[in-house]
Amino acid sequence: MKASFVVKLFVALAVLLGSSSYASADTISGDISFSGTSNYNSSTVSFVGTPHVGEATQTGSFTVFDPSATVTATNFSYNPFTPGTIFTVVEGGNTLTVKFITLTGTSTAFNSLTLDGIATLTLNGVSTDATFQLSTQGGQEKNVTFSASAIAPTPEPSTLFLLGTGLVGSAGAFFRRRNAVTA
Repeated sequence: MKASFVVKLFVALAVLLGSSSYASADTISGDISFSGTSNYNSSTVSFVGTPHVGEATQTGSFTVFDPSATVTATNFSYNPFTPGTIFTVVEGGNTLTVKFITLTGTSTAFNSLTLDGIATLTLNGVSTDATFQLSTQGGQEKNVTFSASAIAPTPEPSTLFLLGTGLVGSAGAFFRRRNAVTA
């Protein structure tokens, strides 16, 4: 009787571990970039005209966009940094928003500005964090490029461990009660 309980316990664990790969939420992965024209000063970046999606730079979840996608850019302050939605891309039934969350680096050299940080990307209602870099090249009303790379989600081992031990305990109690009723 103990051997059958152990076998059932291992079967329950195998089912739990086997099904864990199917129980994942939607995720965003890949890279995307935009380019256009901007002005900047010691505290703000202002976009001139409409940026466009970079040629062949979108990978993963972002392949739904091509260079004809409409990109709306919002001017922002980087000194002091003001978090907010900077880019919105709409094409067909797909919408991407890019919200700057933190600014981790600012550098100015040779009449250009480079900003690095963390952004939240929301694609058709699914959100993930991403690293970003925004660079201007050459001063006022010159080229600006933006690129973002989605950060792969990290599983929470402690949560999965607690869920697994709870399910194993519940399965053990179920089998024990069932065996007590049949005895």
